[in-house]
Amino acid sequence: METFQHDLPNLFDQLGLDSSPDAIDQFAQDNKLKKDQKITDASCWNAAQIRFLEKELEQDSEWCIAIDQLAELMYEPVKDSFFCKIMKLFR
Repeated sequence: METFQHDLPNLFDQLGLDSSPDAIDQFAQDNKLKKDQKITDASCWNAAQIRFLEKELEQDSEWCIAIDQLAELMYEPVKDSFFCKIMKLFR
């Protein structure tokens, strides 16, 4: 049985980024997506990160939910986002 969680913090780990709730919120604040911009078109990614995101989305992998959550954070005006508030409850 697989116990690995394909959640937002683990996605950030997979992308080689700081996965703390505050770092995730800061990333979303610093890297906003324009209306209708795909997450893979954001200028914040390096080539390897883009390949990973594109591959996972294309394969409809277990990472898709976390990738979609990140995209929503990047669209949303983030100031103590919902994600950060929830994660702080579990500290």
